[in-house]
Amino acid sequence: LTNSLVAALLASFAALLAVAAPAVSAEQLLEGGHWERAVGALPICVLALVFHNVVPAVARALRGEVRAIQLAVLIGSVVPLLIFILWDGAILGVPVPAAAPAADALVASAEGAAAAAQVVAQSVDALAPLRALSEASPVARVAVSAFSLCAIGTSYLGFVTGQTDVVVDALGMRGVGEQRPAGAYALALLPPLTVALLVPDIFAPALDAAGTFGVTTLYALLPAAIAWQQRYGGVLGGAEASAARVLPGGKAALLAVSAVALFIVGEGALDALGLT
Repeated sequence: LTNSLVAALLASFAALLAVAAPAVSAEQLLEGGHWERAVGALPICVLALVFHNVVPAVARALRGEVRAIQLAVLIGSVVPLLIFILWDGAILGVPVPAAAPAADALVASAEGAAAAAQVVAQSVDALAPLRALSEASPVARVAVSAFSLCAIGTSYLGFVTGQTDVVVDALGMRGVGEQRPAGAYALALLPPLTVALLVPDIFAPALDAAGTFGVTTLYALLPAAIAWQQRYGGVLGGAEASAARVLPGGKAALLAVSAVALFIVGEGALDALGLT
């Protein structure tokens, strides 16, 4: 099922790019921009590209073959990154409609500044480029729907696989053969479903918090600390220590991963405290 969804996702994405390409403006991509806001987007970027929770399942499926696992992780990282870059280019490269004329008139007076800001806010539609793309042709409409469905489906299946593995390992649950027990799926899915139903507006704040604190801690700080301890703390010795060094780069790579993660966590903490 996952392979079928990935194939459909790539096909629909290729169709979307083919439709969007004629409307993309190089000047739109190169001009302007607000680079000072890039730091605030880092947590979402990290969260969007996280895949670490499925690595145990990948390692098990590939029977612990280090080279095969490294190749799977590399391809599984590069392909989504390219998709994100191309998709952002297609969306950000579409010329943005001019601000509402009414706002320009209101800005002329100081007392009208607040009203002007409200008019501008109402006139800006973040989904306008996507909506315009879907209305470009019948093919684009189908491709947008298919891409959205496949993107959600592949992400959902990946996280379900990883989270049920965590539940099974933590609680020592056993299924029939290689199948996971139904209770593991219930424990993995019911809590987030309950929260989503009770607090429907939690999605965006939860994404920001998860990218800032959860993902960077679980999948950057802790792995780097564990790897450092195994390699240089004397936990493993000799051949075991050499075999454990799947990530190249030595101490520099581990320090770089830790530094980036600490920067994201620190910036998020300062922002949460209102100090930035």
